[in-house]
Amino acid sequence: MDKYIDGVEVPNFDAKVSETIESNELALERNGRMLIGFINNEYVVYRQIRVMDGLPNFLKAIAAFTSQGFVDELEKASGPVQGFDVLFKYVGK
Repeated sequence: MDKYIDGVEVPNFDAKVSETIESNELALERNGRMLIGFINNEYVVYRQIRVMDGLPNFLKAIAAFTSQGFVDELEKASGPVQGFDVLFKYVGK
């Protein structure tokens, strides 16, 4: 699943999210358990994806985004926050 949040501003780096999904052939699934969010410049979640179940798929997604300049804002959290397993902010490469 790949969903934009209605009414939330899409940042100029959103193309980087799409490119990373496509170039790494990330397996997205509507009912996947692992929820990844992306925050815009105002620190508001504007887009979310669900990764196909399985630790290898989840770790592949994390590695793909971190290699492209995204940082997990929940890295030190002990578990999901507001349903998100990862919340990426783009800091650039």
